[in-house]
Amino acid sequence: MADQGALLFTDVPASRIYRYVPGSGFSLFRANSGGANGLGRLPDGTLVTCEHNTRRVSRTLADGGVITVVDRFDGGRFNSPNDIAVASDGTMYFTDPPYGLFGNGGAAELPFTGVYRRPPDGGLQLLVSNMPFANGVVLSPDESTLYVADSENNFFRIYRLLSDGGISAPTQVSTALSSSGGGVGGDGLGMDDDGNLYVSTIMAPGGGGAVKIYRPDGGYLGRIPVPEYVSNVSFGGPDRRTLFITAFTPASTSSTSSLYQVQLQVPGKP
Repeated sequence: MADQGALLFTDVPASRIYRYVPGSGFSLFRANSGGANGLGRLPDGTLVTCEHNTRRVSRTLADGGVITVVDRFDGGRFNSPNDIAVASDGTMYFTDPPYGLFGNGGAAELPFTGVYRRPPDGGLQLLVSNMPFANGVVLSPDESTLYVADSENNFFRIYRLLSDGGISAPTQVSTALSSSGGGVGGDGLGMDDDGNLYVSTIMAPGGGGAVKIYRPDGGYLGRIPVPEYVSNVSFGGPDRRTLFITAFTPASTSSTSSLYQVQLQVPGKP
């Protein structure tokens, strides 16, 4: 999440959120973050967070307090909300894979892992229940299309958003084709203003990771190689043309041990 002159990023195992300001360096934004993973921002600037340990989506108040937005569906607690995309009207789309259950020994209370829609007036709509490891999620620039990555199965899906709040049948795109350089992914997703998709690739052939880039229709464009495993991406900087990349080493106990930045020609959404 890169906006307002600062980048916020998470270290999930350490349960911390960090803040980076170019020229000023790094600082701890929040300790004991509940295993925070994906971050988003409501139209008024309010921070919303997917938390693994507390199995909820939270909202940060003006005084720094943190409250629950939603933490269950049909009476069952979420698995571990992972990533979130927020539309211009405040509608939230978030994923709920089982990753947090593995580390915390928690028991699943839902018979599926889902992708959800939370409209601004409340309520909760289950959009997808057949992606076992739904992870990164992002909206197209015109907010007509939703992209969702399944990390373990090496694909992402493209869904058209319908006027009634539902979604179309998906187009599924593999992220492990030899033509796209192989590898495992994706994790976090990013989107530039031309609608090109940036997919965090955890592991690429020959070691390290990459950010793979796809056209809006899923056609492969190329990749940005990274020496470490890539966990997430976000656009930022004064002109929104800086792509920030969080990454980690295989032996690290952190989900973010390094931060990279790349200058691009096309701006993107923080």
